[in-house]
Amino acid sequence: MEKYIIMGIEAVLLLTFAGGMGILCEKDLRHAAEIIKSRHRLNRKLQRPYEMPRPLRHMKTAVETVFAGRIGFGSFLGILLTFFLLAFAAALSQGMSIAAACAGSIVLASLPPAFLEIKLQRIRGKGSREAESFVGGFLAQYRIKGFNIFETMEIMAASPEGRKVCSSIIYTILLELRTTGDRERMRNITEQFGAVIDTNWSRIFSYNLYLAAAYGTNISAALEEILFQLQDARTLAEERKRLNGESGRITLVLVPLTCIITTLLCIFYLDVPPDRLFYNQFCTGTGLAFACGTGILFVANIFMLEIISNRKFDY
Repeated sequence: MEKYIIMGIEAVLLLTFAGGMGILCEKDLRHAAEIIKSRHRLNRKLQRPYEMPRPLRHMKTAVETVFAGRIGFGSFLGILLTFFLLAFAAALSQGMSIAAACAGSIVLASLPPAFLEIKLQRIRGKGSREAESFVGGFLAQYRIKGFNIFETMEIMAASPEGRKVCSSIIYTILLELRTTGDRERMRNITEQFGAVIDTNWSRIFSYNLYLAAAYGTNISAALEEILFQLQDARTLAEERKRLNGESGRITLVLVPLTCIITTLLCIFYLDVPPDRLFYNQFCTGTGLAFACGTGILFVANIFMLEIISNRKFDY
């Protein structure tokens, strides 16, 4: 019993001593606590958020732009993985080695992103060619609305005639800007315009859009300068367009026509039965490799022609 009494007295004395020291050092303890809190806040601000690798960011932008929310980025990656596994299993079933099957499956799985990139470049090209109409209309509405950026964006989003791509992007940006007041978040939202169109004028426009939305800056002079630069660039674009030949249409017609003629010759001239021809082409390792190679080269040719013939309008 005496033991517990002594322990209780010691505990009371220790608590009294600790309380007295706390009272005496209250200011120092508060100061130390504030230093720890401020350092913790600073460390949180300095911590860089996770950044997706650049190829994945580009693919994510392409999926969001082309499918407009109908297919998510995760779903698209799942489709690619399924396509790869199916192609890999088909190649192994035809007696290919694991290395050859894996290489061929990777190439085949890259075809959907290639088509996606072609579609993205078309959208970017179309959006870039809306530059003069869009910037001129935006500047006019901006002045009419008394330099109110949000009312201007509403008008531009509601009147997509002749500028469908740019107006749809502005509509998406406007909806997201309405849900936030954080300036860093607003910067990320407005940068979507430059990321989708991917031209110098669109990036400059998106930065000015951020200044107007976040700080209320009057950007009419900047928009007017963009418009003047676009008018000068139009002359060069028209000259470049005249230099484009007929190579794109020749490729799109000649290659499929050659395949059709070759198939008809095999059936009617060489007397190869259609079922046998199909089996040799798609159910044997050599035939499947040849068919895949032909398709890949055709897609690569179309891809390069699209890049050359549908260059974005920019300055």
